[in-house]
Amino acid sequence: MMPQVGYGVFQVSPQECERCVSDAIKVGYRMIDTAILEQIGKKYGKSVAQTALKYLLQKDVIIIPKSTHIERMQQNLDLFDFELSKDDMEIISSLDEKHSLVIGSHQNPEVVKFFMSILK
Repeated sequence: MMPQVGYGVFQVSPQECERCVSDAIKVGYRMIDTAILEQIGKKYGKSVAQTALKYLLQKDVIIIPKSTHIERMQQNLDLFDFELSKDDMEIISSLDEKHSLVIGSHQNPEVVKFFMSILK
């Protein structure tokens, strides 16, 4: 289980922030920041979340975004006026470490059987 610790950008020194990121990487955490998604999103005038959602849509993944904020709900629907380029799709795909940090691989037949069993 990954420790969940929040650090506000302006609440810690740059050295402390660097140490925290380094410690998180040492214990296996990989998605420390969303700079790549932010850079790609800026090209399309989209947020990090919109960029990630669009990536999933273009990979034919069914998405069910959750939000209780009206403006974010609207952003979640504002995904159909742009397409990520092949290069951007490849860049985002390169972030995939080929394993789940949550419950296991959805490509593992045993995991699929488990999920299918709870739907019955």
